[in-house]
This record gives sequence, C-alpha cells and structure tokens, in this order.
Amino acid sequence: MVANSIFSKGPLTQDYGQVWESQTKSSIEEISEADVLSAFKENGVLLFRGFSVSTATFKSFTDQVCPGFMNYEGGASARSKVDGESTVLSVTEPTMLHPIPLHGEMYYTKRKPSTLFFYCEKPADVDGETTVADGVEIFKKLQRQTRKFFTDNRIKYICTYPDGRWQQLFKTDTIDDVKAYCEQNELTVYQHDDNSIVTEYRAAAISTPLYCSEPAFINNIFTMVRWEQAGFNLRIVRDENGDKLPAEIIDDIQRVERDLTLPVKWQPGDVLMVDNSRMLHGRRGFEDTSRAIFVRLGGELTSTQ
Repeated sequence: MVANSIFSKGPLTQDYGQVWESQTKSSIEEISEADVLSAFKENGVLLFRGFSVSTATFKSFTDQVCPGFMNYEGGASARSKVDGESTVLSVTEPTMLHPIPLHGEMYYTKRKPSTLFFYCEKPADVDGETTVADGVEIFKKLQRQTRKFFTDNRIKYICTYPDGRWQQLFKTDTIDDVKAYCEQNELTVYQHDDNSIVTEYRAAAISTPLYCSEPAFINNIFTMVRWEQAGFNLRIVRDENGDKLPAEIIDDIQRVERDLTLPVKWQPGDVLMVDNSRMLHGRRGFEDTSRAIFVRLGGELTSTQ
C-alpha cells in the first residue's frame, strides 16, 4: 500500500473527478484498493499520473480493483489485442484519427461495461485528448422540454454492418453466432440479400448510475447524430417509432455537449478510470499515428469492495 504522503490528490474539476499524482514514481499496484474504489464511486473519474506503469502493471492494477472484464464483440470499431491479452485492447483502428463525440461505451446493446480503464503508453504529439463529461450534469443542463422528451420516449439504435465488416466486429463468420449474440443482448437482427446485417436496439437515453441516485443522460446519441450529419448512415439513432429526433432536441443536446466536454491531456503512463454508468467519454482528433492508448472494459464493482 502506498502511503498518502507519497502521492497527492486533487480535483479533476470542481464538480467531479480526482487526480492522484505520485511524488516518487511508486508503483500503481501498491495503491490501496479500498481507497481507489471509495474515491471512484464518489467522483466518477480518477486520473492516476506519475506512477510507474507499463502494460503489465496496468493489467495487474485493474485486476486488483475490478472482478472481471469484457471482450469487445459487436462494438463500433475493430480493436486489436495488446501483448496477446484478449481484454487489453487498442482504443480504435489505426486509420481512425477523427474526433469522437461524447458517448457511453456500448450503449447500443444490453451488455455493456460498467467501468472503463484507459492506459496511455504514448500520447499523440499534438491533440488526441480523451474527453469526459458527467451525464448527471448534462441532464441538468438540458432544457426542460428536452428532458421531458427523453423521459417520455425511448430511442432506437439502428446499426448496419456490411458483409465483411460484421465478421470482423462480431469475430465470427457464422450468422447464427451473430443471431445468438443479438438474442442475448436484446437486439433485433435482419440479414439482407447482400449478406449485410442490420441490428436494432431500443433503450432509454436516461438512466440511474450505479453509484449515484440522480438521473444521467448517457447513451450513444451524440456520436450517431454527428455521423449522420456528416453523411455516414451505417449507425443512426431514432425515436422508438423510427422517426428522426426533433431538430430542436438535437440542437439542445449538442449545445450542452459543447459546454460540458472536458479534455484530458494525456501524459505517458497515465491511467484513467471512468464510471461508464455515469460519465460519457470521447476523443479529440489527431494526426500522430504512433498514439497508443489502451482500454479494458470492466464489469460492475462488487458492493463488498
């Protein structure tokens, strides 16, 4: 266990999050698990900086504080394993350097991680910050009619996977495996004559976080709206009846996104722990293809921890 005098704690923002910064380059594995979990549940985001971290110690540390990890089947991008570890993944494909709006991880399917662990092996030379925002604060800042719209209406995610792409993302060549995954995750799946598939998932845009009693606006609306606005229609969001979300609703949520997005400027060795039931995250665009950020998708932290 690392004594508190060896590292400092400070606020990430005045409303949420903490930064734990080592003063001695001590190992992140020595930090008290109980202290981490208590602070995480209260703050939603923890940034560990200045500790001695490698991919191996990142895995060991996250194993200490989280009971299990998910693979990334059915995700939005093809993530690569890191050092042969099936649950330590690159954050995105090498050619995808564009910005990503705020989103909850895998909110377009029933089974989603509750905790995200990011590790920075190498930041981009310029830009490439990971962004975060508090879904509770987003909900509070939305106009009353927007809150009412999402309280009264569920949304529907519609995802199209061309032939060749679904095999890559679902990690199978067999459509029956995809159908089994969809059944487990409450997705409706359609297969077309060109061997593409389409999935649909209905969900609420607002939910109650695991460690907070206030409602949070957490979903994948920001990313899907932005993609559709840019002319990409493989992933879209509609209301439960299949209609486009009203323009004034989109304008309002994008206004709040701009106001509340916080960039986290990476340093080598940083570890960022994010509550995926409350906090949205995203990314600023970048050009440096040597940027190396890894992620583990963690399950729910047990009540005894």
